[in-house]
Amino acid sequence: MKTKLTLALVLSLVLVLFVVGSASAIKLVSYDDTAGENDRPDTESGEGSLICNGNFDEWEGGVPVCWTVVELAQSGWEEDHLSNVNLAFIGDTATEIPFNDGLGLFVRNIGGSGPHWIYGDNELTNVIASGYYWVEAHATMWGYYQQVEVWDPIFEWNTLVTEDGMTLNSQAFYGIGHLQEGAETADPSDVSDWRELFPVAWGTDQYTSGALADYEFHEMNGDKWVPGVVPCANPWEACYNVARYETVWIDADSTPYYWLKAGQKFDTFNVWTVFVFDDILVVAADDSDDGSMHDVNGATGWDQDEAR
Repeated sequence: MKTKLTLALVLSLVLVLFVVGSASAIKLVSYDDTAGENDRPDTESGEGSLICNGNFDEWEGGVPVCWTVVELAQSGWEEDHLSNVNLAFIGDTATEIPFNDGLGLFVRNIGGSGPHWIYGDNELTNVIASGYYWVEAHATMWGYYQQVEVWDPIFEWNTLVTEDGMTLNSQAFYGIGHLQEGAETADPSDVSDWRELFPVAWGTDQYTSGALADYEFHEMNGDKWVPGVVPCANPWEACYNVARYETVWIDADSTPYYWLKAGQKFDTFNVWTVFVFDDILVVAADDSDDGSMHDVNGATGWDQDEAR
């Protein structure tokens, strides 16, 4: 197993409530070629979190407990995959983190029109008082797309050249939704504010002529392994995890849900993306919790030759 990993993960979660999750029209798979690294293994339990199974360590029947994952099937898109992703450091035998799973979602365009999204929701039954909550999440993404890396002698940094149609094609969000009056089930339309998990880390422009006219370029400036404008490339076999931290108002009286949303916006043919989520945390905010930020926390590795 190949595990080219850097940095350390600082987010962590706890399992508070046990109910069986479910998935609709999705292929259930598992990834054992993957691995993650965390230099704070004591944080993995995430004691005190108010979201059930936010660390994705409890699974039944190939689905994470407490979560419902739904694919909105579309013609021209491969059947989406929901994966139990092994994020233990160098497999389950490591002493640093002997057990750590995450949620993986796979999408691939095979000729259909975009966008195409997968959604996951988790009822926040442990949030019983309305107020501000400190919410954390971390995620990474990698995928297949045509790509060339070019050295720029003027600016003296590498430029990542990718096929046209990749800029902001692969995206992931989280949001807090509240059950609409009279509704019996949660719906993605319940979310009024989708919060982007991958920041735009690189500058982006377009070649207008010449051999690279059908390609976009991204100024990497040392940030090659940070998912942002584009996913990390599958041949790299490693990608940083991006964390988002912030205070969020949650109305406990309107049946709140935590939502994930991931997919591809455009119809760029034969492009696929793997999204991995882990360590989602919801705790009551205090006076020191304020603002919103992204950060790099840990890394994920994989084998580029494994099937997704």
